[in-house]
Amino acid sequence: GEGAAEGLLDSVPTSFPALMQAQKVSRKAAAAGFEWDTVDDVWAKVDEEVAELKAAYAAAPKSANGKVDAAADPAAVAAVELEMGDVLFSLVNVARKMGVQAEEALRATCGKFRARWAFMEGAAAGQGRRVEDLSMEEMEELWQQAKRREAR
Repeated sequence: GEGAAEGLLDSVPTSFPALMQAQKVSRKAAAAGFEWDTVDDVWAKVDEEVAELKAAYAAAPKSANGKVDAAADPAAVAAVELEMGDVLFSLVNVARKMGVQAEEALRATCGKFRARWAFMEGAAAGQGRRVEDLSMEEMEELWQQAKRREAR
């Protein structure tokens, strides 16, 4: 007999970067009518998902550095990870609703971060130091200098 009909989301390659995949999946679902009315409605969903993430994290055992302790409770790590995914997915929906590509937005931010970090490394090297050897206050000052350089 005939194979099962292709589902609406089956045409979105799982090989795509996760943000791009999320945007395409949510766009297809929205086109089928599974959509919020306004951007504010999506923000409310983001707030709900952030609250669920915070609750999952609060319930999970943590090591001294605040990281979820996978050895103590693998299920808790999985729960926190799923909630983080829900937060990211809901933010992708905000981007989509605003007409912004989440993948490109994050790529641009990564580029900006890299440029600022490179400036910090250069400034530290000019003092005969490494960024890792600077205090947090010194790092913050160089970060602000890098931002001011961009504004020019």
